[in-house]
Amino acid sequence: YYNVDKYTGILNKYTGILNKYTGILNKYTGILNKYTDILNKYTGILNKYTGILNKYTGILNKYTGILNKYTGILNKYTGILNKYTGILNKYTGILNKYTGILNKYTGILNKYTGILNKYTGILNKYTGILNKYTGILKYTGILNKYTGILNKYTGILNKYTGILNKYTGILNKYTGILNKYTGILNKYTGILNKYTGILNKYTGILKYTGILNKYTGILNKYTGILNKYTGILNKYTGILNKYTGILNKYTGILNKYTGILNKYTGILNKYTGILNKYTGILNKYTGILNKYTGILKYTGILNKYTGILNKYTGILNKYTGILNKYTGILNKYTGILNKYTGILNKYTGILNKYTGILNKYTGILNKYTGILNKYTGILNKYTGILNKYTGILNKYTGILNKYTGILNKYTGILNKYTYTEQIHRYTEQIHRYTEQIHRYIEQIHRYTEQIHRYIEQIHRYTEQIHVY
Repeated sequence: YYNVDKYTGILNKYTGILNKYTGILNKYTGILNKYTDILNKYTGILNKYTGILNKYTGILNKYTGILNKYTGILNKYTGILNKYTGILNKYTGILNKYTGILNKYTGILNKYTGILNKYTGILNKYTGILNKYTGILKYTGILNKYTGILNKYTGILNKYTGILNKYTGILNKYTGILNKYTGILNKYTGILNKYTGILNKYTGILKYTGILNKYTGILNKYTGILNKYTGILNKYTGILNKYTGILNKYTGILNKYTGILNKYTGILNKYTGILNKYTGILNKYTGILNKYTGILKYTGILNKYTGILNKYTGILNKYTGILNKYTGILNKYTGILNKYTGILNKYTGILNKYTGILNKYTGILNKYTGILNKYTGILNKYTGILNKYTGILNKYTGILNKYTGILNKYTGILNKYTYTEQIHRYTEQIHRYTEQIHRYIEQIHRYTEQIHRYIEQIHRYTEQIHVY
């Protein structure tokens, strides 16, 4: 994990923390802000012109976490992009034909308008790379507007601009890719190194070791089933192509040219990670899940009956509850998904920094794991954690703070009011009672050990009596 150097805006290879002066990645451009465009330490609200968190202005409403309805992004009631400002149509979830920006579901550039405009954040149709001053795509082109794949020649990020270098084709050593010693990607090997997560340019995937390797996240050539961390399918039901990283159009999902789900085959939903029972991938016109094949119906809200993984189909089952550590399928006994985080909740609900499983006690947004801290919760200027009073969405988790509401478990939309305080209080009481129970159990173990010692003494005394 690497962070931004305070002078260059590049990730610091030792601390992994963003420098408080230089800023962080721009939401729209993915480029580091040159000076001070970091998360505002008080409000964490996005500035409507820069896309940077600004103290006063911004887009995200501090109560709803929804983008402002006038600035051309998410409508505060529907959470759908506004149809005039160039984003998703509120009924179809599809990009407006002419305005353009990345499609919410496919990550593919809109057919006509293209690349990010420095004022609107819309992509310009002709250019293709971010300009080092404006953050706008320049001329040489990186992402292909149809495939979303990097251009063969234009290559890697420039150490100052964050722009891909046009000759070398790999990330520049200052821009954040890891070498096993320095944290930089080795320009020759490139395999998904267990430390770097980068693909090897020759092999593409881990060949023999089995499913998604827990360190590299690469699919195994033969085995398959859902990996307990990633939920990725094996090679027969629709895994990533080892060369393109695109899902095969017959076995599975995304079309290799468009990044759009195949109309008939369908397996994992790109966003939900839910297996499609029959043909229930996103409809190519609406971006909404098919009403029969399972989950989202017309409204984009989870169906209350089908929305839980079934242990056989990968569809959510309303009774069972949690992912099996081997299959990625919900397990009947070991716990349930936390309705706020979607993470398996063991006791108190914080991810363990090694396993990604909810940890019993800790919970800070650890600089290595990115996990929330149970107590602090503010949208800290370094961690991006929610402020416990203002209620802004965490930029990584989308989860609200404990007072202003939370994501609705069916819609993913913020709850309008703050009735979840009671839930939090009850949850805290349960945690306290659970801790008391654990303490009582420990006392019982200690008393049991004392009893065993007394019994041993009695045996010794009995033996002495026999001797006498």
